[in-house]
Amino acid sequence: MPAKHQIQVNTIDFVHLGRLGSEVFGLNLKSGFINRIELDENEVPLGLHTYQTYRLDGIQRDRPPDASRPDVIFGGTYKLAPIATSPKKITTSIERNLLAQGMKILGGLGPSIAYAQLSGNFASTTIIQVDKHVAMERNQKSGLLGVTFPFGPSVHFFPVRDPRVIATYPNELPRLENSKEIESHLGYRPHFLLLALARVNKGYCKKVVVSVLPEP
Repeated sequence: MPAKHQIQVNTIDFVHLGRLGSEVFGLNLKSGFINRIELDENEVPLGLHTYQTYRLDGIQRDRPPDASRPDVIFGGTYKLAPIATSPKKITTSIERNLLAQGMKILGGLGPSIAYAQLSGNFASTTIIQVDKHVAMERNQKSGLLGVTFPFGPSVHFFPVRDPRVIATYPNELPRLENSKEIESHLGYRPHFLLLALARVNKGYCKKVVVSVLPEP
């Protein structure tokens, strides 16, 4: 008989960065790394604010590992409460997770990665700092909204899953050329992008923009 997966219940203090479906993404203030926390409830709790720190009680790690999401933590019964932390600590935690120029984005080149290539040896999330050259555009055929930015020797385009950005971006506008134009519509300049591998679909995991983040 296969061994049962041990259940561990603990507490996490995290800085909220964004959400993707039933997953909450946050900086774990103890480990210093990004966690993606999958909740059992159908809906992520409302009222989570970017860069707000929360304490999450009742975390359970009782499922097999996922090669595409080795940094996922599964939540069972939980209690969520805001706690205080300093802006300096938040900034330090973000900077510790920035992807260095020249590194591959989420394990490889291109907009997606084959699930068969994933070993679970690298994180499924990362943070990239962007400058004034970041752009945002909507594909006129598919209607897909994405972010374009230079990183290393290449210019990348990844779809946006940030619900705040999707709701704010004008449907009739094909492209915002730089951070200043983006600010005029979003109300803030993009400073960081939280990127993640989406769940496997037809053998591939797409790279998506979970959140378009301002400075803390």
